[in-house]
Amino acid sequence: MKNLMKKWNQLSLVKRIIIGLIIGIILAMTVPEAAKPVAIFGSLFVGALKAIAPMLVLFLVMSAISQHKI
Repeated sequence: MKNLMKKWNQLSLVKRIIIGLIIGIILAMTVPEAAKPVAIFGSLFVGALKAIAPMLVLFLVMSAISQHKI
C-alpha cells in the first residue's frame, strides 16, 4: 500500500485529475447509486469556487491598479 501511495504522489497533478475523472465516469456508469453521495463533494467544491471568485477578481483588479505607471 505504501508503494502504491508513493507512486501516486509522484504523478503530476494533471495525470491525477485525468485518472480521477476516468474513475468517476466508470463509477457513474456502472453503479449510479454510488455517485449520489459523492455528488455532495462536487456541489461543495463548486459552491466554494463561486464564493471565492469575486474576492479573487477584486484582488486581481487591485493588483493591476497598484502596478499601473503614469
